[in-house]
Amino acid sequence: MRLELRFLGLGLSMGFVLSLAACGSSNQTPTTNNTAAITASNLTSYCQSKGGAVVSVSGTSYCKLEIPVKSSIALSYSGGNPGTASGLPVLTPSNPSGSTALNVGFQVMPGDRLYFSGAAQWGAIQIDSSSALWGLFNFTTITSNCSLANANGITSSGSTLPQNGGINQGLVVSDQSQVYFLGGNGNVSLKNSGNLMLGVNVPGTNMGCGSIQIYSMSVERCLDGSGGSHSCS
Repeated sequence: MRLELRFLGLGLSMGFVLSLAACGSSNQTPTTNNTAAITASNLTSYCQSKGGAVVSVSGTSYCKLEIPVKSSIALSYSGGNPGTASGLPVLTPSNPSGSTALNVGFQVMPGDRLYFSGAAQWGAIQIDSSSALWGLFNFTTITSNCSLANANGITSSGSTLPQNGGINQGLVVSDQSQVYFLGGNGNVSLKNSGNLMLGVNVPGTNMGCGSIQIYSMSVERCLDGSGGSHSCS
């Protein structure tokens, strides 16, 4: 879409609003992982009380938990710089702490495996200004493409966008120490403790816009008799 507005000696002021349609909140206080009650002697009873199952991995018993995180959430971003209410949440390998990303509201542990199903369409709104006759006439051109690519970084023409920071462009998560590529349907093993962050790995700060949908998001976690976390495989 290309819209051209012409003004005589006037500036242009625009504002954008975030639209949220969600079954549940998308920004909660991070969950505290209460594992202090686990001991080697009560691992089985603790696991049963949490709805989990005791499994053996390389000869060691763990409590395996399937933890629901988020589901049925739709977020819409009408265009703005990262970190603003209307700006696309941006999460890049160079900024894994997620200062401009979406805080999912869940605290992850090393070894957690995150399972995700969702979708995204994203792009940018570009505003270009020019003038003629020594500033007597001002021209502003607004180019909008909020569906440039999907969650997997595939453009509407079918091409794959180049990587950004060594990771594909598209939907990603982080444990605030490292960024992991998700795409529309994926699972990743998290390596660090931290708040779970969600965003789009995209270069630049060009008025990001688009939408993100979370169909389901869950964590697989295995705990030992001391409450330490491990990979379940």
